[in-house]
Amino acid sequence: MARYCMYMCMAFVFLAAHQVHGKAIRRAKGNQGKGNPHGLIQEGQGEASHCLQCRSNAKMTLAECLAQPEEDKYVQCQTSSPECMTELWQWKGKFVFSSECQQIEACIENEANEPKINNCDSLPLHVATKCRYCCNAANLTSDFYCAPPTAHGVCVVAGDPHVTTFDKKHYTIGAQCLYTLSEIIANDQTTSINAVVVPFNVGFGVHELEITQLGERLHVYHNDGKNPVYVQLDDGNKFPLTSAVTLGKSNQFELNMIEDNVEITMDADGDGMNDLQVEWLPGSAVQIKVTQPIGGTFETRGLCGNADGNPDNDFMTPQGLVTLDKDEFGDSWATKCAA
Repeated sequence: MARYCMYMCMAFVFLAAHQVHGKAIRRAKGNQGKGNPHGLIQEGQGEASHCLQCRSNAKMTLAECLAQPEEDKYVQCQTSSPECMTELWQWKGKFVFSSECQQIEACIENEANEPKINNCDSLPLHVATKCRYCCNAANLTSDFYCAPPTAHGVCVVAGDPHVTTFDKKHYTIGAQCLYTLSEIIANDQTTSINAVVVPFNVGFGVHELEITQLGERLHVYHNDGKNPVYVQLDDGNKFPLTSAVTLGKSNQFELNMIEDNVEITMDADGDGMNDLQVEWLPGSAVQIKVTQPIGGTFETRGLCGNADGNPDNDFMTPQGLVTLDKDEFGDSWATKCAA
């Protein structure tokens, strides 16, 4: 009987020592260990040769981490820690980001046992303590980290012309004017995307883009898919766009011609990461693509709406008033209209 009790006590101690938050995790040795005992290891996990390196005590944002000198940016992973792990938490009003090599099942354990008060895997994010993300082949970026979920918005102006806002509201405008398609305000920086729009009975679609950022205005002239597309800064020379070029005193406009599509890429909030792209397809279609910041949204207004997920308040005038009348809304964002 005494020997039986001794065995039972030893078994109890062994099990208790291997319990973490009520979930037992068998530690793997080396690259992924033996097998997949919990069914949690996804394809491509435990295969990282190196990871983006942002130490938690440095308290950097993702943009600050990515802006590190190349010699400090990455860490080589050992065979015992072949997994890239991303962590996200809040500190003094900003989202702090860290990334490192980790032992694969330790990463899975940490990710699986996040407190339920956090919402780490869907929008809107709620990070009360810390969110951890284990990278795999599907979500590992070219910079060797896995990004937390972020919102992406697309606004389309096409045809005669029809508008689909960031929040998927559809309507049509009919005047020949210079319209503010979208104005994005972030970190005291404003980016204004304007277009000369011509209705079907006059000339069909977008005829010119004017994009203003950091006090400089870029003009992109008609992309009809047949003739060269000319670009120009207010105080610069007009020239045809044939390949990648960067314009502006702060190099804020990155332009490229890919087949017949014009692409203009920008940094909306000045954090060093490009998160705003304007794409002009041949003819009349313009797409504005926005990647929202981690855990938030940019202040956005104009014909493309406010990108808050609610299409019912997209018709907001420059004065902040919501109208149900699409013509009143369109007129409020129009200047330089043809007589």
